[in-house]
Amino acid sequence: MRIPVSWLRELVDVPVPPAKLASDLHMAGFEVASVDPPPGGTDTVEDAVIDLEITANRPDCLSVMGIAREVATLYDTALRVPPVAFLVANSLWSTQVAIIVAFVASAIVFAGNPGSGVIRALAVISFVVVAISAITRLSRAAARCSSRRISSATSSSPPSSSAASPSTAR
Repeated sequence: MRIPVSWLRELVDVPVPPAKLASDLHMAGFEVASVDPPPGGTDTVEDAVIDLEITANRPDCLSVMGIAREVATLYDTALRVPPVAFLVANSLWSTQVAIIVAFVASAIVFAGNPGSGVIRALAVISFVVVAISAITRLSRAAARCSSRRISSATSSSPPSSSAASPSTAR
């Protein structure tokens, strides 16, 4: 799996150059096949493409986010998770795909058996169940998104220094 170091830097602070990062990942148990310069770019010290061979026992590292977790653990730095709005958008997309699949399946059943009332009823019921579960997933995702937005807005405001606390008022 080829990973640009610049992509890793978007998710985690990498305090070392790419060659040292590749060496540290190798010492952590990843097989490093090569460290190449970025495509279309100059040979910079700050960016490279690391080609990793991921073993079958580490499916959690089959993405940039998985390798970023490993880098954050190696260097004891914070991991920057993508914003919730991005995750909600992906949830919306998968929900739309589920609705389309249910609709197409219903249309195939209707076209195949125009006279069978039982099969029609089952197709309609399955479509309604998929639509209801999709709406439920969307509402839950929207609620999580809004609650995180509210909690981050309240936690980011600095405490007021004008009001004296009861212990210091004496």
